[in-house]
Amino acid sequence: MTEVSIRPLPASEYSKAAEWLADPHLNKFLASEWRNQKVSERTLAVVAMNPKNRLFLVTCDGIGCGIVALGGIDTLDQTATLWYVLGDQAFGGRGVITRAVELLLSTVFGELNLKSVNASVASGHIVSIRILEKNGFVYAGKLRRNMAVEGDLVDRLLFDRLP
Repeated sequence: MTEVSIRPLPASEYSKAAEWLADPHLNKFLASEWRNQKVSERTLAVVAMNPKNRLFLVTCDGIGCGIVALGGIDTLDQTATLWYVLGDQAFGGRGVITRAVELLLSTVFGELNLKSVNASVASGHIVSIRILEKNGFVYAGKLRRNMAVEGDLVDRLLFDRLP
């Protein structure tokens, strides 16, 4: 049985996480502030220090394999934006990120007392859409030709989740 857990991303894992976020096969689906950027340990340190962000290391059977994170945490409006990446593709197809998102949502709606979480996905990124749907996210609309993926403008699909 696969055991998935999350914990705050430790500084000792910034280098590995930076490699994942810089990987062109993964990077092309990230938000624009990450896409086509040189991601370094320093970049992650700055992002992690910002109180509007929470970065978590995903482990599968004790091995770090990805990141689940919240950005734009707004304590006044009680909302945040979810994002995630499976950095080690050897763990693909096991539901690792789906489970990690489930674990993160417990934190979001419990400890952080948020009332809404949103996420956006490039149209056609079926795996990511399924991760959200399996975690109770609801399709909320789309922004047409709003995201550049490999030089093409594609629709950005919007999802949200309430407690």
